[in-house]
Amino acid sequence: MLELFLASSVVLIVGAHVDRYHFLFHVVWGVIAIGFGFLGSRHQVKIFCLVSGVVYLIFSVPGFFLGDPAMNRDWQIGPMHLMFPDDILHTILGAGLIVVGMVTKTNSKNRGNA
Repeated sequence: MLELFLASSVVLIVGAHVDRYHFLFHVVWGVIAIGFGFLGSRHQVKIFCLVSGVVYLIFSVPGFFLGDPAMNRDWQIGPMHLMFPDDILHTILGAGLIVVGMVTKTNSKNRGNA
């Protein structure tokens, strides 16, 4: 999971066009993911991955249909501008996180421990 967020951060830093709110969203979400990864139980990590995957898909799927085709499928969510490459990245992240969440095994007898 950490690798997904590090990869997306590298893409954002090396020149992908994102506004500061979009960048901040990824940084904050990545810090939360790291917190869950190091401090959370397996059950909490599983739930975080599933919820995160759904959130990323919620941001990506509408962009394929609602974005302005003349402006690289640009659409605005509050202060954030999302474009077609963002939709692709968010779809990959969302699907990847859902898969990781689904395959993560948890111990149903003792959910408090990792």
